[in-house]
Amino acid sequence: MFCRQWRSALVVKALGRSVSDTLMVRRLQSIWAKAGTIQVTSAKNGYFLVRFTSGMDYERAITGGPWLVDDKYLTVHQCVT
Repeated sequence: MFCRQWRSALVVKALGRSVSDTLMVRRLQSIWAKAGTIQVTSAKNGYFLVRFTSGMDYERAITGGPWLVDDKYLTVHQCVT
């Protein structure tokens, strides 16, 4: 049951110097939340967990890109449940 909520989630990290939480949240919402909404949670060491309400947005985040925030490339990984 608990894992179901993470099926539509990604782990994201900016390469290089870290990006502020506020900037990351605003930028991800502007580039990824097109058909639905996203929930961005800050984790340790510059990682972010991003949950999607729209499968279309989720697929676009995985297959699109490369993604940039503050001129830093993002690594994007699917959560394994």
